[in-house]
Amino acid sequence: MQPLRELPFRGERDYVHGTHLFDRLTELDPQPKNIDYQLHRQIYHQCEVSSEPDPDRKHDLVTTYKSDGLALYVYETELPVVERVPCLEKAICAEYEVQDKMIEFNTPPLPEATFIESIVAAYKMILGSLYPENSKYLFARLMLKEIPNSGMIRVRHQRQMGPNFFQGELRREDEPLGSIFFGLNQ
Repeated sequence: MQPLRELPFRGERDYVHGTHLFDRLTELDPQPKNIDYQLHRQIYHQCEVSSEPDPDRKHDLVTTYKSDGLALYVYETELPVVERVPCLEKAICAEYEVQDKMIEFNTPPLPEATFIESIVAAYKMILGSLYPENSKYLFARLMLKEIPNSGMIRVRHQRQMGPNFFQGELRREDEPLGSIFFGLNQ
């Protein structure tokens, strides 16, 4: 087990955002290709990471990250989060317009935004436009061929999977890039 680089809270949130954790994990992955990133629950403390699952710490497992050459299991610790950084979600969404269950943008829409922040904000905005009666969507999973540094990205709502789970499609320059999943927090 090794400590993960310090995780902050974003904006007014009282939990560690999954996008920030994703960025930390991809720093550890020399070739982030064919990624499957799953958030198992919200995170309120600092984390540590292992390349092997720890059966004695199942209750602390918060995230699983797998790619072509790497598997990481992230466990929450008791260490508090002490840093707070700005949340870019509103600024990112100000660059977007939902059209026919879809948002297209050149990555990144803001120079200071990461790819993951951009697609998570886009899909959350799409869900908010399609299901305005719901207000609390939680980023749950990302399946991604690779992390693009540039190009036209399309985020499109694909389907609702049961009452509380949603799937979006990701494309770059009309080529399949992956899928993004959100749950509904009730």
